Amino acid sequence: MKEQQEKIRVLDPHIILILFISAFVFGIGMLMIFLERKEIRTEGYEFIIFGVEILMLLLILYYMRTVVLSREGCTVSWLFWKRNYKWEELAVIREDVWYTYGKGGNIRYQGIVFSKYAVNKKKKKYTTRMIVNALPLSDCFYITFDEHGNVFSYKLEKGKKQAIRKMYVNVREKMKEWGVEAEKGEGIKEEEKQRQYDEMIELRRQQRKKIRSKGADCTNLKEYQQEVIKIRDFLQITMVILITVLLIWTGLSAEEGERIPILILEFLIDAPLLFFSSKVVTLSKEGCKISYLFFKKMYKWEELEIIREDYFPSFRDRRSRGIVFSKRKKNKAGYIYTTREIVGSGHILECFYIVLDADGNIHLYKRLAAKDGKTKRRKVAVNIPQKLAEWGVEMEKMMKYTGGTYDL
Repeated sequence: MKEQQEKIRVLDPHIILILFISAFVFGIGMLMIFLERKEIRTEGYEFIIFGVEILMLLLILYYMRTVVLSREGCTVSWLFWKRNYKWEELAVIREDVWYTYGKGGNIRYQGIVFSKYAVNKKKKKYTTRMIVNALPLSDCFYITFDEHGNVFSYKLEKGKKQAIRKMYVNVREKMKEWGVEAEKGEGIKEEEKQRQYDEMIELRRQQRKKIRSKGADCTNLKEYQQEVIKIRDFLQITMVILITVLLIWTGLSAEEGERIPILILEFLIDAPLLFFSSKVVTLSKEGCKISYLFFKKMYKWEELEIIREDYFPSFRDRRSRGIVFSKRKKNKAGYIYTTREIVGSGHILECFYIVLDADGNIHLYKRLAAKDGKTKRRKVAVNIPQKLAEWGVEMEKMMKYTGGTYDL
């Protein structure tokens, strides 16, 4: 029997987010019109919402491109435009990683870029960024997947009762079955160098740990006093407070007929900011606690499967040093959580993080004894990696490869 033809349909990852934002803006517009149905004074705001909806529609049209992979080749469709490519017709089939705004961008994407031609009209070689930024109707296109090569797919199972089952399809393995080879891009090569360096550092750390455990002298150790460290992001709290004051001021200063819709819109924008800025991470010798307003969760150190120091984009900077924590080591697909997955996770009580300065410190205000015998609040730097080491907490360290040098 001949093997049944199998196809993999891949959508652009931006389309779902843009559809959600468009529906949200449309709902806000309908709410404002409903509240002002007796006395219409919101022509200006209706025009703004109409303009935003037009922009969302253009973005939806831009990202409506669909790529279908099969044993024969690729099929790219966009609205009523459709084009088929055989594998041997594609000059570029390259697996690579790229970011939203260049190498220092906030969001990392991994996938395969395709191009019918190796060079553009100016005789320049097609880079990954050039292919990703190409227009939908060009001969350049791409697909994205997770770090293991998986994409989501929905399969209709036939039987007594038809059911739609969500499943993972590994694009790498499927392309190997089809005899299609993808070259490695520069981003993939850099990450492989980084991974090799991480393995070397981890091996050395384990060797040093064994040497210390053999020669440690515990006869003169004093009992360690319990210490609790509460960590808040004061910069984020300050920014959210300023935004809240500005939104309230603009809402109250609006005209009487427009005040209620504007305040409702500002509340919907500001409420999530206030909630997430209330995050407090409390570290102690026993474990750590994460809390958002009335939502709290306490973990002992042995209950956390990931305690990892790494660089990641945060509220402060695109490349912040910090520590990420996760209750589970693997996601639903069975793969180990990456640092970016933990930082961007929706499980706020199971995956969380703290941001440190360049030296691994956080700055707290504590009451310390002064020369006059009284206590005063003073700013104190606490090195979190050292404190965790004192408490006997093992932490995984991830190093960042910067092209020729390695930064801790």
